[in-house]
Amino acid sequence: MRLEHSCEITYWHAWEAREFAIAAARGIPDRSYAKIPAYLHMIKVANPGMHTHYETNEKGRFMYLFMSFGQSVRGFYNAIRRVIVVDGTFLKNKYRGVLLVANAVDDRNASISKAIGTDYPQSAHGIFVHHLLTNVVAFFKTKGLTALVEKASRAYRYTEFQERITEIFEMSPELVSSKYLDPLTTTAEKKIDRRIVKAKGFQVYKVDDFISLVKGDIYDCHVDLERRTCTCGKYNIGKIPCRHAIPAIYSRGMEVHRFTDGLYTTAAWRIAYANSINPMAVLECEWNVPAEDKLAKVLPPETRKSAGRPIEKV
Repeated sequence: MRLEHSCEITYWHAWEAREFAIAAARGIPDRSYAKIPAYLHMIKVANPGMHTHYETNEKGRFMYLFMSFGQSVRGFYNAIRRVIVVDGTFLKNKYRGVLLVANAVDDRNASISKAIGTDYPQSAHGIFVHHLLTNVVAFFKTKGLTALVEKASRAYRYTEFQERITEIFEMSPELVSSKYLDPLTTTAEKKIDRRIVKAKGFQVYKVDDFISLVKGDIYDCHVDLERRTCTCGKYNIGKIPCRHAIPAIYSRGMEVHRFTDGLYTTAAWRIAYANSINPMAVLECEWNVPAEDKLAKVLPPETRKSAGRPIEKV
């Protein structure tokens, strides 16, 4: 201010001006807490089956908020392994707090666990976009397609997203998941292809209708197709046929995908992501909220002002 505008101001004036500018851009936190009951009602209107709950103390001050998206829960129970990844981040606004997120992980490993942008379209999701664009560049060579996918990934309005998806489909129909015809997901198919190569030259000796002795590796293994196990241990844990189970399956004239866990199938993959989390379709001025939510009072959490002057870390 002194150098550019020849104006002398105190540290506190500069700090208050900064706080005013942030509030003008992001909204006032106190008012945001007051909107929680109405917001939860409207988000449930947009997403039937969603579960929400918030708690306040005896003074009416906010304590915590729980949100569970019904669509995601259905996808989790129907098509994703029972593994939960929990992560939290400390909020740095006036009232602090912790944002705790629980994600289910499918066979795409850590990249999907970072896809929180699916449930929260207005949040930044750079890692998800990075993985998405990396796959497009690696597997689809159509000129201009990568830029179009990036635009779709950053579309914040439903109508804009639909326009980009339509353009993508017209340019490259094979990019859309409905065109994927293999029985297993791409990750599972590639893993099986690698194991088929490793299994070349193995000899299979049938013990009974389900059990086989497989020789040709460093050590001999017994494969039980009924229990889907192998003495090497890999089939038992991953539930994708190991390099010993694959020749045992082929020796009986059967397909490998029949002996792969159902969670790795393309059908399960589609079920997991079939439903979407819908944003609120109307502006705040058009919210239609029940009287009890309008009258509910939610105050900001209790906070204690830090001693000394506030410090902005760079």
